[in-house]
Amino acid sequence: MPLCVTYQYCSGISHEPFHRLQTLAAQKNYGQVLICFVAFLLREKGNYGFTLPPDITNLITEFKEIPPPSQLSPLAMTQRWDAYSLKLIEILISVWTRTWDPCYGDSTNIWDPTMCFITLVSIKADHSWAQAIEVTPIIAKMTYCMWTIFLVSLHIGNVGTAIVCERHHDLEKWHYEGNDSTFHSLCSLQHLASNIALSTPSFPAFIWYDDENMEFIWHGSFIMVHMFRSLVQELMHSVYEQFEKITFGEWRQIRGYVADDLTNTTPGYGFVSDFRNDRHYNRRYLMDLIMDKPHLRNEFVTALAPDGVPLFNLGRMRSWLVEYTDFLLKFMAAFTVGAGSSSRGTEVTCM
Repeated sequence: MPLCVTYQYCSGISHEPFHRLQTLAAQKNYGQVLICFVAFLLREKGNYGFTLPPDITNLITEFKEIPPPSQLSPLAMTQRWDAYSLKLIEILISVWTRTWDPCYGDSTNIWDPTMCFITLVSIKADHSWAQAIEVTPIIAKMTYCMWTIFLVSLHIGNVGTAIVCERHHDLEKWHYEGNDSTFHSLCSLQHLASNIALSTPSFPAFIWYDDENMEFIWHGSFIMVHMFRSLVQELMHSVYEQFEKITFGEWRQIRGYVADDLTNTTPGYGFVSDFRNDRHYNRRYLMDLIMDKPHLRNEFVTALAPDGVPLFNLGRMRSWLVEYTDFLLKFMAAFTVGAGSSSRGTEVTCM
């Protein structure tokens, strides 16, 4: 995997491994761009004049003659790949491992299929051009897909290290920035689009509405500063109401000194876990309260087993957990709004 890296003249070769996308949604989102590009290569162009080299045209013809498998399941490098997938990879490698010369097509068109595809998807439904900030994600996804296809082509067939290195030697210059290649064109376009996106002023989301700075417009909504006080008051009132509900009105106040070492950076540390505060806590407080109060015991306990173990009312337990979750949501919101910077919220999460 470290072989499939990009070369940048400003920083040299990066040996950071090629990362897998973290979520299935991200994989589908990135893969959608490659699916659209493959469809662009395979489908008839109609009146749109676009000419591919004869060897790529022959590969596409051969691909169309292969019956597709009934189900395309995720393939591993160690298993045998079907002819349909292998031919598709061959088409993509053929498109991305050549220098595109204008003689391949009409001089009025973009002859590189990848750059032509990027241009066409940059045209919006109303026939206007997309903004640079809207194009950069498409270029980034296409670049990632190119890396992925190159990486797959290196290791396909469960071959040894020698063959992988030999394959990489053949593909090496086609995924380096600086060489005349589709990858270089994409990187250059990405640099240009990113520069335009960063230097283009965006419309303001926040505008003061009066000279006293007491009223403003936020994303089209009219807001007055005093509304925040009402918001915090209402939120805190809701927190206390919900807290009374989940503690059955029997909550107790902790009195005395609470130890908290602000210099302790150990992950997971907080005043709740500090051993010096053990005297303040009784982890069975809520359970003892339920068992000691007859009306609460009737709600949460359906019967007692012969050995005295209580059999709980699961429906009532689940409803209490829903109420507790609602309390945590309101508490976190109140803490974030009333306690200052947003970083304070992470501390509450650790507790």
